[in-house]
Amino acid sequence: MTKFLLTAALSTLYLAAAVAGPARNAELYQSREDADVGASQDPSVYSDECRQRHDYYRTKHGVPGLKNDDDLRLLAQDWADYLAEQPEGTPLQHRPDNQYGENIFSAWSSDPSYTIDANAPVDSWYNEIKDYDYANPGFSSKTGHFTQVVWKSTTNVGCAISKAASRAAYFVVCNYDPPGNYEGQYGQNVPPATSN
Repeated sequence: MTKFLLTAALSTLYLAAAVAGPARNAELYQSREDADVGASQDPSVYSDECRQRHDYYRTKHGVPGLKNDDDLRLLAQDWADYLAEQPEGTPLQHRPDNQYGENIFSAWSSDPSYTIDANAPVDSWYNEIKDYDYANPGFSSKTGHFTQVVWKSTTNVGCAISKAASRAAYFVVCNYDPPGNYEGQYGQNVPPATSN
């Protein structure tokens, strides 16, 4: 079995009183066995597959589906390519001064034929639901990816994947418009799941 590492990071915007500023970035490291393999690597198709997976989860929460946005996809592609060019072991970082919501995911394997499908990053982000406290809705570095995935007022998404040239490492970036994770807006934008 191939061992690999999944890494996700989030970019969140925070509104405190009348001042907006970025919330803390968070990184998730999860060891897993057996990679998701065989994904389409066509940029538009990959982005649409990610959108479909977002919509699968958004439907569970009774929030509208997302529209593909080529500008967001191109922005995501640019950043995914940048991350893939960084030396191995470089911590994930978010695009500075990004006006959009952003989720980041990375995965690597010792198997050079390894690929990552569009479901893996979105599944990883959504799985943070287990840590979300509906009784006290708000930002948490443990749930910021999940809340962005289902954020009700977000309407557009663009996702991209990039592979590191020297190793079987992939970087997935999704950008969201309007961005989610605004303080004081969790209650109306992160409804509980209504279906399984």
